[in-house]
Amino acid sequence: MQGNEPILQVEGLTKYFPIRGKLFERTAQLHAVEDMSFNVYKGKTIGIVGESGSGKSTVARLILKLIPATAGRVIYEGRDILPLREHQSKFVRQQMQMIFQDPYASLDPRFKIGSSLEEPLREHKIIPHSQMREMIGDMLEKVGLQREMVSRFPHEFSGGQRQRINIARALLMNPSIIICDEAVSALDVSVQAQVLNLFNQLKWEFDLTYLFISHDLSVVKFVSDTIIVMYMGEMMEMASTNELFQTPAHPYTQALISAIPDPNPLAKKQRILLEGDIPSPVDPPIGCRFASRCQKARQRCHEEHPQLTELCPGHAVRCLFANE
Repeated sequence: MQGNEPILQVEGLTKYFPIRGKLFERTAQLHAVEDMSFNVYKGKTIGIVGESGSGKSTVARLILKLIPATAGRVIYEGRDILPLREHQSKFVRQQMQMIFQDPYASLDPRFKIGSSLEEPLREHKIIPHSQMREMIGDMLEKVGLQREMVSRFPHEFSGGQRQRINIARALLMNPSIIICDEAVSALDVSVQAQVLNLFNQLKWEFDLTYLFISHDLSVVKFVSDTIIVMYMGEMMEMASTNELFQTPAHPYTQALISAIPDPNPLAKKQRILLEGDIPSPVDPPIGCRFASRCQKARQRCHEEHPQLTELCPGHAVRCLFANE
């Protein structure tokens, strides 16, 4: 699969948010995402993990053109979609769907579920109106719900059921790529497992490609083929899921893995505690952005900005001393 051409290429994606200062003060910039590059292959799942404020959700919104990029390219099926005008981007909206964190906020409380699911079908003219209810009923059953639920309002469903409705709405567009932005973080743990299993089932049934974003590394591990670790807008490490967990090269990745709870109560696990202050994204340090919290940091880490280097095929890391 990796030998094929990627279905999505992200090259040098960058986003700075302007911050207006006081009168006569220069406008500052918040460095949300900086020089992100990766490929997404058809039928695979890329997981993006990082703590709050790392820029992972911003990456998703940049890919879908929900916010404009400062620099970079997003190439979908050989075409850079970022310069396209709004009316030219309609095919992108259909081919790349997004499932958001809050399932209730994603549904209009005034509309019954049937109406909410019909809306994108009408907008994109997928099928004739007479066939919509049949198609919606079939899709609800595929995500584990009943056809009769089309006549209910969003407040009549549980959180897990509402997220299944959002999944059904995304699938109705027959997309190639689904971007899941913290899609299970608002759900109970038992419901999380059910929805994650559903994602894996639908992946094979509909030949889907996922970009799965989460702050929980154990969740990303369950669904992903490749994992990207982000910190302060930068990619710190990227590797296959097995390799990342077996041989994590970046100290930040090692700390995240050490924080995953072990189900064995007798197991002794050495936890890596991150201390120190997180630098300001408005004025990031000239050296490594993780150096102020890294237990292995040296003087050179504070003075020289590390580049993303490949340790071995498919495993890249942003650390000056990763080879050691």
